[in-house]
Amino acid sequence: MLEATLNEMNAAMKFSRDLIDEEVRQEDAARADRKASFLAPEGQYGATLISWEKADPSKLFDSEKDSGASFYSTNWSVSNEAGEFEIRYVRLTPSKWVNANGKPDMTYINARNLFLHGGVEEIEGLLEWARHNTVPVKVTVAANGKRNYMSIQRPR
Repeated sequence: MLEATLNEMNAAMKFSRDLIDEEVRQEDAARADRKASFLAPEGQYGATLISWEKADPSKLFDSEKDSGASFYSTNWSVSNEAGEFEIRYVRLTPSKWVNANGKPDMTYINARNLFLHGGVEEIEGLLEWARHNTVPVKVTVAANGKRNYMSIQRPR
């Protein structure tokens, strides 16, 4: 009788573990779906600036600290027929800055292209202009599939 009771208890515990494992799998899948829904598909979009702030010097990358340039952290709303998405933490700098390969860095190229659209010379005024206007951007997905990159396109 004791053995039968122990067998029933073991079966109940296994059933409980299986239920918990299934719940965890479902939560993981839901979390992955939520994260994927934040990624914009690759393509061309219209973008409007949501917010911006001058980057905190203590949070700059080492290469940025060494450049002497000022950097701005920006968040954008991008939309096209695929939907509307938010691209966060797009870094911009008005200073001509080159990356480790000796080429102009995307932080500078994006700011320059934004200037070509808006024509406002002072960076903070240009960022305010971008809050009320839409600029064409290209959105790509990182090779690891976990984040988006956004490049402001030159005017045609």
